[in-house]
Amino acid sequence: MPLIVSQQQIPLYPVIVATVVLSGQTAAIASTPILANAPPGIYRANVSLVLTAVGTSGNLIANVIATDDAQAETIVAATITSILAKGQAGSSVIIQNTATGNINYSTTFSLVIGAAAYSLYIVLERLF
Repeated sequence: MPLIVSQQQIPLYPVIVATVVLSGQTAAIASTPILANAPPGIYRANVSLVLTAVGTSGNLIANVIATDDAQAETIVAATITSILAKGQAGSSVIIQNTATGNINYSTTFSLVIGAAAYSLYIVLERLF
């Protein structure tokens, strides 16, 4: 039997709602929306941070920023603890977005970055 509209199911969660694909980054990134005006719900941010060129000293951190029931939260999602060697770090973090508002990301360096360069990949899924 062919599938007709009345037999189709609504999309199941999780649903990919946004992505970030950046390469050749040489500086920290200030808070930037992954998903502007995200509706309230539970989300999973899958983050991969890849150091493609070494730096002088310090570390590199990727953050996910959202507002939960308590307050605005900056959650460390991936950390490269030493920018003296190429490598990658990644994780998945579950976040709550209480009210319609932006879900953002940022990156930070500590100490002296020198000639460091990196790529950042984020896949944001809405769980419900």
